[in-house]
Amino acid sequence: MYKPQESLQMLNLSQQCCDRVGLKLIQSNEDLVAESKDELTGKLKFSLSYDKKQSKLQLTVLQASNLPARHAKQSVDSFLRIKLFISLPRYQCILHQWNTKIVKNTRNPCFGERFTCSVESNIRKKANLKLEVLDFDKYSRFDAFGEVRVSFSNLNLSNATEFCEDLQKIQKDVIGEIFVSLKYLPTAQKLEVTPLKVKVGCLSNSPDTDIYIRVDFYINQHKMRHQKTPANPKSEITLFNQVIFFTVSEYAINQSTIITSVYEVSLAKVSTRQLLGRAYIGRETSKEGDHWLSMLQSLRQPVSEWHPLLI
Repeated sequence: MYKPQESLQMLNLSQQCCDRVGLKLIQSNEDLVAESKDELTGKLKFSLSYDKKQSKLQLTVLQASNLPARHAKQSVDSFLRIKLFISLPRYQCILHQWNTKIVKNTRNPCFGERFTCSVESNIRKKANLKLEVLDFDKYSRFDAFGEVRVSFSNLNLSNATEFCEDLQKIQKDVIGEIFVSLKYLPTAQKLEVTPLKVKVGCLSNSPDTDIYIRVDFYINQHKMRHQKTPANPKSEITLFNQVIFFTVSEYAINQSTIITSVYEVSLAKVSTRQLLGRAYIGRETSKEGDHWLSMLQSLRQPVSEWHPLLI
């Protein structure tokens, strides 16, 4: 039975894992976002309006200003990742997600992009908007400048309302849970990772969507291998029960981390996927009762636990 205090413990544990690996294991456009270690600066200007008759929410991203320079260059290439979500009892449910274009070579980018979506009035009042300002480099890696969040609960958007907000530190959200089994075989030097079940909020209401899981294996923050499960039709609880093996010595198992990433794919569109969330499991976050520690104390026996999916 789900207990809120257990979820908070799981979230704290997973956030510790994110912090300790430093979110530096960045691979591609949809992979990890590195949290900025610099002092936060910068503002974001945007406007919101809501048409009650058509149940249409409109967001216009205007510009960001005073973004911090990175590395040796004094300008940055930036874009926004935008999420509209509502809070469920256990986690956040993403309703819509967008990315702006990339604006290059400026610390004061002008975007001028408009995003529109259908949201019923009763849902809109429960919704929250998250706008992440990210730095893009030629290796498709992201550094986070910061974020802005807006709650719609007390907003009157009958007329367009303009906002100019200071960037805040990026915060992770729990968007679901993944049930994972771990087993270590010391003689064979094999780590067995079995994703069993996934619960996620709906990013798409379309029936033509599948989800799959990608498992990345790291030793000392260095990526060794990754494997994927087959894609399964998305449902309230999606079953996988897919066994994945990684070769790892008894010494290296203590410096290992597993990152399980859940992706949504559209059957109607070719080569489209959307990251839903990630769970971080590893020895570095071990404390009494931790999943990884339980696995090491129960060699050759599968140990299963739920983990929050973060994004």
